[in-house]
Order: sequence, then structure tokens, then C-alpha cells
Amino acid sequence: MSKTPATNPLYKQDENNDNSTINTNASHLGGAAAKGAAAGLIRSTGDAVSKVASCAKKIDEEHHLVEKTKNATIGIVKSAKALDEKHGIADKTKKAAADVSVAAKEFDNKHHVVDKTKKAAHDTGVALKNIDDKYHVVENTKKGMLKTGAA
Repeated sequence: MSKTPATNPLYKQDENNDNSTINTNASHLGGAAAKGAAAGLIRSTGDAVSKVASCAKKIDEEHHLVEKTKNATIGIVKSAKALDEKHGIADKTKKAAADVSVAAKEFDNKHHVVDKTKKAAHDTGVALKNIDDKYHVVENTKKGMLKTGAA
């Protein structure tokens, strides 16, 4: 029941009449016709999805892709578990992460990196505010942007 682009109201020709595109604006159709056109478009989309699913099912039946993928995944998981059981990778990773955390805390306790960083950030903010209070940088910048039309 599909119509050619020339006779289907869902298609429109471009100015040169050499390319047709789907007309998504069905407002030129009457109310019932617009609903019918929308239903036809939905039905066509459903048909296309059904064909794709059918094709995928045939390919899987022929090549057993789902089963092969499932078996490969199971094999990978089993190999990973065996490696972990043999070498204790998960436990070693957890221990290494805990050791790094402890070392970082000890380093900060000794050198006060967090406190120094907080103080530097605070001091920088105070210095910037003092400069702005003295030279009105923010206010002048806004005025300059308004004059040039950049704002």
C-alpha cells in the first residue's frame, strides 16, 4: 500500500524536483487525513523494525551469535576469577589502595598540604578582593564590556 513519493502526501519535492524528503508537517492534510498519514508512518516504522528483528533472528539462527557471545563472556569471567584466585589480584588491589590512602594521610599530617592549600586559596581570594576594592576591576570590566557590546 506504499505510495511513490509523487503520490504520497508524506513526501514533498524540493524546489528542483530532484530529491524527495519525508514531509513531517502533515498540517496541510485535513484532521482525519493527518491522523491517517501519521498512522501510516507509524505502521511503516513498525514494519521496518519487524523486518530488522526478523533478519537479526535469522542471522542468529544461522550463526548462533547469541550463544557464542554468551559462552565467550562466561569464559572470560571464569578466566578472570581463576587469575584472581591464583594471584589474589582483587585483595592486592584493595590493600594497595588502602596503603596509598594511609600514606597520603601520613604525608598530609607531616607536611600539612591540605591546610596550606586552604590558606593559599583564602589568601588569594582576599588579595583579589583588595585589588578589586582599590582599582574596581570588576566594575570597570563590566563597563568596558557594555561599551563594546561584548556583554
